[in-house]
Amino acid sequence: DLRFKPTIDGRTGKVIAFEALLQWVHPELGEIAPDRFMPIAEDAGLGPALTEQLLHKASAAAARWPAEIRLSVHVTAAQLHMPDFAQRLLAILAASGVAPARLDLEIDEGILIRGSGATQALLDPLRAAGIAVVANHFGTGYADLQNLQQLRLDRIKIAPSFVGAMIHDRQAATMVKAFISIGSGMDIPVSADGVMDEAQRDALAELGCHEIQGLRYGAPLDAMAAVALLTHGG
Repeated sequence: DLRFKPTIDGRTGKVIAFEALLQWVHPELGEIAPDRFMPIAEDAGLGPALTEQLLHKASAAAARWPAEIRLSVHVTAAQLHMPDFAQRLLAILAASGVAPARLDLEIDEGILIRGSGATQALLDPLRAAGIAVVANHFGTGYADLQNLQQLRLDRIKIAPSFVGAMIHDRQAATMVKAFISIGSGMDIPVSADGVMDEAQRDALAELGCHEIQGLRYGAPLDAMAAVALLTHGG
């Protein structure tokens, strides 16, 4: 099943984006999150097919949203390095009528760093079409400033592990502050994942990070509920 995790502007409470997620509904275990089953699917060689299915369904859903609402999709190294990945992705967007500029392509920071020049070459046609490249789980891949310059990121997304610890762990708070300062200094927008309560939201706002995501704003929604949120509560 497809679910949509809202991203909120903390200043207004409005939805500004949805992250598309595949959810496995098991008859006995209930809903199983993608971080549990996707690594297994990757090992079985099913990752690219599942991601393409997600892209088809998510872009069709996004076509019903207001044009200013972004769609974000996470891709792995295996998917990114498929020879025709860029062409297939752009064809899916064209078929749905969703402008490439509305898509955020989330890639784990470590993959971006390890891939270096080869990964950047694969991303170039997507960037040229207007798709944004987002470093997901930022802070876990140990990027330095030189890496960040070379990666030419459109957005960085702070990992939930740092956000979750920032209130009670001084080192985590220092890291979050540094990430936001780096983004600001390099004109890269910063978002934070894993916001669970108002204390975290307020701490992030004080540091200048207002684009937030997490269970504080509800569990991921199905396509109809996402539209309803935009219509009545977004």
